[in-house]
Formats: sequence, C-alpha cells, structure tokens
Amino acid sequence: MGETARSSYRPNIDETTWSAIEAFVTTAVTDATPRVAYSATELMGAVSRLAAWCHTNGIALDQNHVFAAATIERHVKDGLDNYSDASRGNRRSQLRRVGEALLGNAPLAPARFTAAEPLRPYSPADIAQFSIWVKAQTTPELQADARTIISLGLGAGLAASEIGALRAADVISDKAGVRVRVAGSRPREVQVRREREEALRSRATELPDDAYLVRPARTSDAKNFVSNLVTRSDRPERGPQTQRMRATWLVHHLSAATPVAVLMEAAGIQSLDALARYVQFIPPVRPASAREASRGD
Repeated sequence: MGETARSSYRPNIDETTWSAIEAFVTTAVTDATPRVAYSATELMGAVSRLAAWCHTNGIALDQNHVFAAATIERHVKDGLDNYSDASRGNRRSQLRRVGEALLGNAPLAPARFTAAEPLRPYSPADIAQFSIWVKAQTTPELQADARTIISLGLGAGLAASEIGALRAADVISDKAGVRVRVAGSRPREVQVRREREEALRSRATELPDDAYLVRPARTSDAKNFVSNLVTRSDRPERGPQTQRMRATWLVHHLSAATPVAVLMEAAGIQSLDALARYVQFIPPVRPASAREASRGD
C-alpha cells in the first residue's frame, strides 16, 4: 500500500489515540485490499471513519468487533447520518467487503457496545471551559470563528459539515428569536437556543450574505473543515467535539420536554431510536413532579 494510501480524514481525537487508530486502519486495509474490488485509497477513508466511530462509541479496535455486521450497520446508520443514501450504501458495501476479506467464514462476533454507547453530553463545567479555548485563539477573527462553532453546536445541534456550510444569509432573525437554515442531506430550519442567539446574530450581521460564518474568506466548503479547524487550533484539548455538542443539545431538549415531533424535525432525524439512546442522560424527575405530569391537564 505504501505511503500513498492515507486517509485525509482527521477527527478531533488526541494525537496518541489517532496514531493507534491509524495503525489499525493501515493494517486492515493492507490485508483486505488484495481480496476486494476497491483500491486502498478508496478504503482508507471508509475504514478510518469506521474505526474512529468505534473508538468514540466504546468498541474495541479489534477486527472481529470493528468489522462485525452489526457494527457496520450501526456506523452507517448513526455515524454517517449526514451522508446521502447513495453514499451510505457505497460505504456499507466497502466496509462489508473488507469485513468479509478479513474475517472470512468465521462467525461474526457481535459488537460490544459499552454503557456509554451514545456520546456523553457536555456538563456545565465542560461548557464553561470552552471560553478558555475561544480566548486562546490568537486573533479576533479566529475567536469569532470559535464562538460561532460553539453557538451552532450547542445552540442548534448542527453536525460539523452543516456548521461548515452555513453562510451569513442562513441566519434569520425576527421577533421570535434566531433560526438557522440548513441545507445538505437534512434540509431544515432550526431555532437557536436563547443563550446562543446574540453571538450568531452579531456574526451574521457583520458579514456579507454570501460569506461563510466560519472562516468567511473561504471560497469552498471543504470536507471535514470544522473538525480540522478545531484540531489545528490553539489549545485544541479545550475545544469542542461537534458530535458531543449535538448530544448536549438533544439532551437539553429532551430534559425540557420539547415535543418529540418538534425535536425530530429540528434535529433532522426520522427515527425515535436516535433520541431513545440519550434518555439515560436526562436528569431524574422528583416523584411529585412526575405524578403531576402523569395526571395531564
């Protein structure tokens, strides 16, 4: 495979862990490539995303677990939810062929999900630390980018690709607050949480309508742009993960009893399964309050 087959995918994971993931991916792709119809270059991106997703979701980097049919299906459904159906189908085929090549006819071991299968939401203390990351950026423009990423992640639950694609004209402000217009594979409008409105309103009004909200001088919407920006920023260990910000946003709305249909539409999801995984993070309700809520109006 050589040095030419390397994935450009680089999530917000610490250097030591990412080196271990890269080693696992390189071995898997090197072993599988001679026995599949895909090139090593094609497989690197697919396998890198799968391995990083497994690490995030507590699945051991063992070929029997990473390439188990159940793991691949879960990854395609949840880890690639911002991909088009065609792209997800292609990734599924690639990963299945790798799994078949590596595991042969041996029984596919079930995926071992830990109790913390969904990403744990950020605590208030975690969120307070983000101000350190913002202040660590060396220019006012970089600080504005950092605030915008946090506002869109915690305030609207957007995925990294959605944050990177937003332009100033996509921020809409009126008497009912601020909402953002999201395009891509999950087109929708999302009402921004009250405490994040002003930062987005200010950012949008200071930029031309066609400028990107993050790094306005860009001329294209590069893949993995936001994740790479956080990873390469100053004090990246204090920076946010967009997936955990989305988890935090979801749990906030679940805890606040936002109507399920409203939340699903805002989140761009079509299955209750995606919400059910986060119920474990909802704070307990006092017995008296639970009884009152159960009585109804």
